[in-house]
Amino acid sequence: MATTETLALKKAGDDEYFDHEIHLNENWEKIDNAHTAHLAETVTEIINVKTTYGAKGDGITDDITAIQNSVDDVYSKGGGIVFIPPGIYRISDTINHKSKVHVLAYGVTLVPDPSILIAYQIGDDSMISGSVKGLSIERTLFDGTTENVGFRVCNTTNFTMEDCLARNNKYGYLFDPDTSQMVAYSQFFNCDSINNKYNVKVNPVSPGYVNENLFIGGRYHGGENTDTDVWLASSPTNNNKWIGISMEQGAATKTQAVLIDGGLGCDYNVFEWCRTEGYASTPYVIGANCRGNIIFESYETAGVSDLGAGTIYYNPSQGLVRNNDRASLTATAKYIRNVIHSNNDIDKFVHVIGDIGNGTYSNVLGLKVRKRDTVSRLVKGVYSVDGTELFGVNSWGGVIVGTSQYDRQPLKLGDYHLWVDSGGLLRIKNGVPTSDIDGTIVGTQA
Repeated sequence: MATTETLALKKAGDDEYFDHEIHLNENWEKIDNAHTAHLAETVTEIINVKTTYGAKGDGITDDITAIQNSVDDVYSKGGGIVFIPPGIYRISDTINHKSKVHVLAYGVTLVPDPSILIAYQIGDDSMISGSVKGLSIERTLFDGTTENVGFRVCNTTNFTMEDCLARNNKYGYLFDPDTSQMVAYSQFFNCDSINNKYNVKVNPVSPGYVNENLFIGGRYHGGENTDTDVWLASSPTNNNKWIGISMEQGAATKTQAVLIDGGLGCDYNVFEWCRTEGYASTPYVIGANCRGNIIFESYETAGVSDLGAGTIYYNPSQGLVRNNDRASLTATAKYIRNVIHSNNDIDKFVHVIGDIGNGTYSNVLGLKVRKRDTVSRLVKGVYSVDGTELFGVNSWGGVIVGTSQYDRQPLKLGDYHLWVDSGGLLRIKNGVPTSDIDGTIVGTQA
């Protein structure tokens, strides 16, 4: 029975992608027709690993030579497609992807021998473009102590992975460019990572970097051996986006879905509409020196452990929640900045300039926005980190001033300062007050 596959194909020597239909027979061999005639103009070579190089796909025969020869052959001819028909392929060495090679492997499972640390490598000595689609890598047994990897991505630009799976590795997908390498401008669609100790680890060696990559869909599932789904372990790692990823715990040993602790330069990464479910601890743990990372949540069962500098956290059911609602603040300075857009009843964020000792925070402000209701009619307000209202504007434009001290948040009108002293009396002074009882008591007060 013939089948049809739609592929994103790249013309040799060009940066523009095209979609084409390729018709295959029951042996996954190309059927000549108008589509493939046009394809010949955009792809130099199409190779079937079984019919051209004798791969077996029976789970017993070592197929590493047949698969690698197919990749090398297509690469040597300027790029093209490597077809791997459905089956289980044992490999005794690492498969090295080459530039401008597109691997089509739906229904294919690669089973690396236990001694093989890296099953599939994308990039190394040279920059890689191209794609891998439908390929699964599954080790027979999980070994969390061995530094084994399903897919290693270390030197790519404009690369695409789609519908791939990594299972039972220490690192399902490892992004670790060296000092002269990068992983950038690449796309990863609907890629699953299951029962790896770290489902995805990003670990560049500076000045190598992982920058502006897009991850859409897929499932990062924690089996009994999983510690973390996405670990951004070093910098520079920035401006990457994870959208619509389902991160599920599956075992109580899994401590968090996302760990961002790569320090300064591990910045401005986005997790948007991701599902995090069933964690013993908190889904997101973000280091204090990691700046501007954004979390837009659609579903979660726990919170954020520690918000790093510039982190923006948003949950549709709770809004942007004050930091103290999630965890205690640390002595490290933190900054959270955001323009809130939500239909929820309560949205909040906190701006913390730093711990000045004994749990006291200097210049601690929070913002709370609530819909107009019949209770408070508060439209906008500024809150302290413990929830105390400092300043607000009601729905009629009236000003609301909460607890005010002579040296903290006094109301200033021109050169005049107004505050409520420790005895509850309103005071005013022309100039800066120097003590709680400085200035003049306003009028007659009960």
